[in-house]
Amino acid sequence: MNADAFSDLVLAAVCAWLFKRNLRPRPGVAVSMALIGLAACLGVFDFSGVGALVGPHHFTSLVAACAAFPLLAWSLRWPEDPVANRLRTAGVGAVLLGAIGVAASVAGVKLWGQVVPGAAAMGILWTTGRSRSRLGLLGAVLLLASFAATLGSPATRFGDWISWVQVLHYLLAAALLALVGSHGPAPVPRTD
Repeated sequence: MNADAFSDLVLAAVCAWLFKRNLRPRPGVAVSMALIGLAACLGVFDFSGVGALVGPHHFTSLVAACAAFPLLAWSLRWPEDPVANRLRTAGVGAVLLGAIGVAASVAGVKLWGQVVPGAAAMGILWTTGRSRSRLGLLGAVLLLASFAATLGSPATRFGDWISWVQVLHYLLAAALLALVGSHGPAPVPRTD
């Protein structure tokens, strides 16, 4: 396992922990973590040289970018909304957002996979700023920084020891820990 694959493994582990922790109290957050975590799991194999998983990793990363981050933003902003606190509704929302993102990408709107998560991150920044949560604000800033890392070339390295891929994964893992852990008591779970 190389360093890029290990960084995705760290991200996948963080997402798995956050998924488990939020499944009942905050299903919208949990579904977001599942989507990001799935992309990270496939990334471990992609970056380890399993060529058959390059396409699935890129596909799940696109779905996570277009569905997980808007769903996370919605769930953090409106925790009482059914999209945030009902598993079925969060799942339907993720499928619809993911389908729109994939369709836009196939239609040639290549920036969709960057604009949507960027707009979601700005919404998260606004939400955390209004809540005056320092940890949440730190998470939002780290999330924006992780997206800024994607603007570089995959060959970009920061010194001899860390690549832009690793920067993206580690910043994203830290951002999710800060964001999801920064919000107060979750709403009472509803059954679907």
